[in-house]
Amino acid sequence: MEPTQADFAEIAIRAHLAQFANSADTLAGVHQWWIRWDGLPEHISITERALLRLQADGLVECVSMGGGEVWRLCRARATE
Repeated sequence: MEPTQADFAEIAIRAHLAQFANSADTLAGVHQWWIRWDGLPEHISITERALLRLQADGLVECVSMGGGEVWRLCRARATE
Protein backbone atom coordinates (compact mmCIF):
# COMPACT_ATOMS: atom_id res chain seq x y z
CA MET A 1 0.00 0.00 0.00
CA GLU A 2 1.29 3.47 -0.92
CA PRO A 3 2.06 5.80 2.01
CA THR A 4 -0.44 8.62 2.50
CA GLN A 5 0.33 12.28 3.11
CA ALA A 6 -0.53 11.71 6.79
CA ASP A 7 1.99 8.82 6.87
CA PHE A 8 4.63 11.19 5.45
CA ALA A 9 3.79 13.84 8.08
CA GLU A 10 3.81 11.24 10.87
CA ILE A 11 7.27 9.98 9.87
CA ALA A 12 8.58 13.55 9.75
CA ILE A 13 7.15 14.36 13.19
CA ARG A 14 8.65 11.18 14.66
CA ALA A 15 12.04 12.07 13.17
CA HIS A 16 11.86 15.62 14.51
CA LEU A 17 11.02 14.43 18.02
CA ALA A 18 13.79 11.82 17.91
CA GLN A 19 16.26 14.62 17.24
CA PHE A 20 14.65 17.36 19.37
CA ALA A 21 12.86 15.62 22.23
CA ASN A 22 12.09 18.89 24.05
CA SER A 23 10.31 20.46 21.06
CA ALA A 24 6.85 21.92 21.54
CA ASP A 25 4.88 23.84 18.95
CA THR A 26 1.42 24.77 17.78
CA LEU A 27 -0.30 22.84 15.02
CA ALA A 28 0.73 25.57 12.58
CA GLY A 29 4.32 25.48 13.86
CA VAL A 30 4.54 21.69 13.54
CA HIS A 31 3.11 21.96 10.03
CA GLN A 32 5.55 24.66 8.96
CA TRP A 33 8.77 23.78 10.79
CA TRP A 34 8.79 20.08 11.66
CA ILE A 35 7.80 18.70 8.25
CA ARG A 36 9.87 19.21 5.10
CA TRP A 37 7.20 19.18 2.43
CA ASP A 38 8.24 18.56 -1.16
CA GLY A 39 7.19 21.74 -2.93
CA LEU A 40 4.23 23.55 -1.44
CA PRO A 41 3.02 22.36 1.98
CA GLU A 42 -0.01 20.12 2.13
CA HIS A 43 -3.17 21.30 3.89
CA ILE A 44 -2.75 21.72 7.65
CA SER A 45 -5.43 19.06 8.21
CA ILE A 46 -2.85 16.46 7.06
CA THR A 47 -0.56 17.47 9.93
CA GLU A 48 -3.47 17.48 12.36
CA ARG A 49 -4.44 13.96 11.28
CA ALA A 50 -0.85 12.77 11.79
CA LEU A 51 -0.65 14.37 15.25
CA LEU A 52 -3.94 12.79 16.30
CA ARG A 53 -2.68 9.38 15.20
CA LEU A 54 0.55 9.90 17.16
CA GLN A 55 -1.50 11.02 20.15
CA ALA A 56 -3.58 7.83 19.94
CA ASP A 57 -0.31 5.86 19.91
CA GLY A 58 0.79 7.70 23.08
CA LEU A 59 3.79 9.40 21.44
CA VAL A 60 2.63 13.02 21.58
CA GLU A 61 0.30 15.08 23.71
CA CYS A 62 -1.49 18.36 23.22
CA VAL A 63 -1.27 20.71 26.20
CA SER A 64 -2.58 24.18 26.98
CA MET A 65 0.26 26.65 27.19
CA GLY A 66 0.34 30.44 27.00
CA GLY A 67 -3.31 30.74 26.02
CA GLY A 68 -3.01 28.24 23.19
CA GLU A 69 -2.36 24.58 22.53
CA VAL A 70 1.02 23.05 21.76
CA TRP A 71 2.06 19.59 20.71
CA ARG A 72 5.03 17.86 22.31
CA LEU A 73 6.47 14.46 23.10
CA CYS A 74 4.26 12.80 25.69
CA ARG A 75 5.98 13.51 29.03
CA ALA A 76 4.98 10.13 30.49
CA ARG A 77 6.73 8.47 27.55
CA ALA A 78 9.77 10.76 27.72
CA THR A 79 10.56 9.61 31.26
CA GLU A 80 10.48 5.90 30.42
